[in-house]
Amino acid sequence: MRYLHTMVRVENIDDSLKFYCDLLGMSETRRIESEQG
Repeated sequence: MRYLHTMVRVENIDDSLKFYCDLLGMSETRRIESEQG
């Protein structure tokens, strides 16, 4: 099974990346930053 789209909005990107990448073993493949927040 493959996910086609996943988006997670977070308040602290650094803490969130540590959790998802370091603890869960996931990797960030693409990031889109919005001026609207």
